[in-house]
Amino acid sequence: MTSIALNAKQVPNIGIGAVIAVAVVALLLVVFLSSLVIRVVVVVLAVALGAYVWQQRTVIANRITKDKCQLNTTFLGLHVKAPEDVVKACQQRLSR
Repeated sequence: MTSIALNAKQVPNIGIGAVIAVAVVALLLVVFLSSLVIRVVVVVLAVALGAYVWQQRTVIANRITKDKCQLNTTFLGLHVKAPEDVVKACQQRLSR
C-alpha cells in the first residue's frame, strides 16, 4: 500500500488553489441557479469551505517549524512531510 504525502512547501499553493477553485465553482453555481435561497446556501457553503481550507493551511504553516517540531500532521487528510532542514533541526533539538 502506498501512502500519499505532501511536501510542506506545497501546502500554501494547494490551499490557495483550493480556495480559488471553491470560489470559481460557487460563482458559476450562483450565476446558473435561479432560486435566491439556493444562491445564498451556495455562497455560505463556499465561504465556509474556503475558510476551513485557509485555516488548515495556516495551521500547517504554524506547526511545521523548527520551534514547534510538530512534524506528524495532515492537510485535508493527506500527510505532510516537513522539509529536511526542519526535520534535522527538530532531531537536534530533541536529542539535547
